[in-house]
Amino acid sequence: MKISMALYFLKSGIIMLLNKKNVERCGSQDAGYSNEGHKMKIRADKITVMLDVNVESKLYKFLYKRLRYTGNKSWKHYETRLIKNKHKDKRPDRYRWAILIFKNGRMLIHIDFDPINKHAAAVRLDIRPQHLEPEEMDKLIKWLDDRMKGELLALLRTAWITQVDVALDLYGCWLDDYIWGVKRIRRDDSYLSTDGLPGVRLGSVRSDLHMLVYEKVDITGSTRKFREVDGKLEINLNDHPMFLRIEARVKPDAKPGSKRKKGKQKEPVMLKELHKMANPFERLEVYKTGLDTYLEIDKFFRERPKSFTLNAWKRHMRLSQNTRRISRKIEGIIEKHKIELFDKEQVWKLWTKCLKRLGLLVR
Repeated sequence: MKISMALYFLKSGIIMLLNKKNVERCGSQDAGYSNEGHKMKIRADKITVMLDVNVESKLYKFLYKRLRYTGNKSWKHYETRLIKNKHKDKRPDRYRWAILIFKNGRMLIHIDFDPINKHAAAVRLDIRPQHLEPEEMDKLIKWLDDRMKGELLALLRTAWITQVDVALDLYGCWLDDYIWGVKRIRRDDSYLSTDGLPGVRLGSVRSDLHMLVYEKVDITGSTRKFREVDGKLEINLNDHPMFLRIEARVKPDAKPGSKRKKGKQKEPVMLKELHKMANPFERLEVYKTGLDTYLEIDKFFRERPKSFTLNAWKRHMRLSQNTRRISRKIEGIIEKHKIELFDKEQVWKLWTKCLKRLGLLVR
């Protein structure tokens, strides 16, 4: 499928029932323009924080009671919900209980506690900063700290990170405009879910870094009322800007005091030092789509791959040529088609501005 599903509907002028995951309703930090002229935006999309508290301690037993109380009670400014985590055979959740905190129908924080594994952190916070302005984030953290009787802010000073999702958006850009790759990754998958827009996953979800590249529709600030059907929104793509999201998911595998692993020193990413996190986009590789045309003309393939990833092209090439490695000539052709889609260093300088939206979390 050379043309993206979104572009097909856009050109056809057809109203589409669209999965909510492909609809953007939150603002991001302006990031200038790409080298190809796309307007860009960046933000911290999700942050997973571990609190440094021992499950056997009096402090944890106190927090456990306060979390249960907070999740069960009705509040004026926020909606809270206490849930029992589901435990599937293949990927069981590490925690027995969770509280969800909402405002205006949007989840702001998911807090897991009561760990099943004694080696897991006692409390885990999944934070969605895109739904809050900096002052709103401060109010939420202060409110939650009050519920914990002043213990939360102190724990945040020694908390560490297990996942950070960084979203970089390029407006007027489509998935099939380029061929996508990430250095040192072997796995990649393409997907097009029902009532969704196309995307690719670059890397394993279990690795320290993997990326998603997928199309979205921006309805931020729209005054329209959207009809919802079975969790999907009815969208006329002609009325809203389209963009391509490059989402880098960073998963540091270390915590404070962790030992060496496989000869390398594991480095934790502390919440208070999130501004020191390495640029995840340094490993992104982008290639002109002229590369696929060149390879097709030279008859290196029986048929073109369906995925817009460099790994997919290389796999098809090896199958077509019945070889385990592609030639240096082809490696040279691929290298000539590599482009610098955006200035990675300049974009990453805006990371500290993104973190200002986190307010008390990182101060």
